[in-house]
Amino acid sequence: MTRKILFLSFVILVSANLSYSQKLKNEPFVIKTGGGSCEENSAIVDGISTEILETKERIFVIFRAGKGETEIVNARRLNHVKWFLQNRKDWKIFDVIYARGEKSYGEGKIEFYSGKRFFLVVMSAKNRTPCLDCCNGGLEYPQNLIKKPRSVKQKS
Repeated sequence: MTRKILFLSFVILVSANLSYSQKLKNEPFVIKTGGGSCEENSAIVDGISTEILETKERIFVIFRAGKGETEIVNARRLNHVKWFLQNRKDWKIFDVIYARGEKSYGEGKIEFYSGKRFFLVVMSAKNRTPCLDCCNGGLEYPQNLIKKPRSVKQKS
């Protein structure tokens, strides 16, 4: 009888330990466009940096053009954000893959993956860069990615 109780207690302890030791599946942060997202985006990108320093995993950054945007706009957004991450957030030291993905149905998106983990989605207004930093970091305000037509002076 004592052996059965000890065996049953052992099984319960092992199964409880296994069930509590599993990590919860974290949902990615989704940052909408808007004026208040700059500091939040910057903080989360810093969090990705800290995690990657510990895990040494590869970072994937996927750029998706939004509805009504061209691939040229998406490529400019990629170049703009890549420059910011490498020069202002020191991502040159990490193994980062930058790529352009399929179009999204709404606003443009930038998806950040840390290894296999889907970490962050930054939304970007039509034909604009996202706001990734608040204090003179280089991308503090969304910038227009389409060149404005020059005004042509009419001869009178």
